[in-house]
Amino acid sequence: MDCTLFVLRAALLCGCACGFWLYELSRRRRHPLSNIPGPRSPSIIRGNMGQFFGFESIAFQLDIINSFTASSVVRLHGMFGRPVLYVYDPKALHTVLIKEEDNFEQSARLINWPCMVSTLGTHHRRQRKLLNPVFTTNRMRSLLPICYKSDSRYATSMVASGPQELDVLSWTTRIALESIGQGAFGHSFDTLADARRSEFGQTVMKLFPAIACLYLWADTFPILDRIPTPIRKFLAYFSPVQAGHELRRLMNDILWHGTKMFEEKKRALGDGNSGVVEQMARGNDFMSLLMKANMAASEADSLPEAEVIAQTAVLIVTATDTTSNTLGRILQLLAENPDVQHRLREEAIEAWQDGHVAYGRLMQLPYIDAVFRETMRLHSPATWVIRDVRRDTVLPLSTPIVGIDGTVMDEIPVPKGCEVIIGLLGANTNKAIWGEDALQWKPERWLNPLPPTVARNTFPGVSPNLMSFSGGRRACIGWKFAEMEIKAMLSILLPRFVFSPGSREIVWRAAHAVFPTVGDDAMTPQLPLTVSLYHAAPPN
Repeated sequence: MDCTLFVLRAALLCGCACGFWLYELSRRRRHPLSNIPGPRSPSIIRGNMGQFFGFESIAFQLDIINSFTASSVVRLHGMFGRPVLYVYDPKALHTVLIKEEDNFEQSARLINWPCMVSTLGTHHRRQRKLLNPVFTTNRMRSLLPICYKSDSRYATSMVASGPQELDVLSWTTRIALESIGQGAFGHSFDTLADARRSEFGQTVMKLFPAIACLYLWADTFPILDRIPTPIRKFLAYFSPVQAGHELRRLMNDILWHGTKMFEEKKRALGDGNSGVVEQMARGNDFMSLLMKANMAASEADSLPEAEVIAQTAVLIVTATDTTSNTLGRILQLLAENPDVQHRLREEAIEAWQDGHVAYGRLMQLPYIDAVFRETMRLHSPATWVIRDVRRDTVLPLSTPIVGIDGTVMDEIPVPKGCEVIIGLLGANTNKAIWGEDALQWKPERWLNPLPPTVARNTFPGVSPNLMSFSGGRRACIGWKFAEMEIKAMLSILLPRFVFSPGSREIVWRAAHAVFPTVGDDAMTPQLPLTVSLYHAAPPN
């Protein structure tokens, strides 16, 4: 009798599960996005999310971009089959990022720090308003001398006896961290004088690989983070909990450093430290400006100290990792293209003949600008941005697409609750816009008139003709600083060093930002290149 009852209950449970699954399949077939072309789902549970948010995300994105060439909107399968929209149509992007920005909210997948990366609506606009004056052109001019002061004596000594294979990423990370430390906080993280790397710099380098480990469970991170520590320890053998624990440890370490710098400056101000007060009066670093703006703001516009500290932490991470990785990528491309490296070196040497390169001259050096833009187009630090749809809306398209049933669509109804992925990589490499050579790295394309299709399909990015820094109110606020820093570093490094390919295979992995690794090691950021002294290297 008990056995029969057990079998009946099991059959009932299976029947309910099957009924629910059939209902879900039917509902998805009736979903407004069900007619949009897209790749098949390799997993009932994960859909395409394991491919899209995995370490091989770049290859997967390029595959769907090239497989669905007649469509700049692609339907992906989300967790448990829910539709996810991958969009890189210019008109649709303008709707998402500019025209109906309030309808498309920052995704809950992001780390829950009280900063512009994760705050929403009015709260985000208040933070942005306070920070905008920090990143003006005049501010960039005042910070440029700090970028020029990066010490290359250690690297010079390493290759003085002949070419050496060095981890260039370690070097560029140290340079980027020290530049942002001095320029943004008046703080030195790394003297760059010897082989010793700061522990904090190594922590920053580990953050994006840790995020990548949590890619599939990003929605659960806020929940996991609120679980009491004893329970988290008990559940530690589950991989999502392990990944969440490691990510939280790294975040806490970064926030601790941000808090320490903030408290030191605040305490010095309270003690009347003349050096700090003078620095604050000059307003020549990010933290001074932010603290002054916060003190001068009305009660409604001022930020709590926790938010000021969080902004500090996020700036450290984004300005260090994305800048160092992009600079490393350029050096790798120059190593693989010696003719481009030679031409870039000649331009840098000529620019420095007068002993100084002002901000305006640096930013307008044509070939350095072309190399920077082409690298950002094809290899932007981030390849996607995610938005959650707050209410039912319609996305207009620049180019009509053909649905699975043959219907031609010039707009797409998008229901509330849908997840929209803004395809930065898709927009930057769309062959219908950039031409058949869109996947080739060709800096020269920026020295000639761009294809007419680029002018006709205006993207809403803050950087002209590029989506690498996104667009709208949530665009990367520090993109001009990153551009200035990378160009300054190239102008300094190339007259001193020659870069050639190393002996090991470099593989670029994807997380919230792209980072380089060697071979099958997906967790250790590194970029080995052969470095030698240029024969006419000037003294440091």
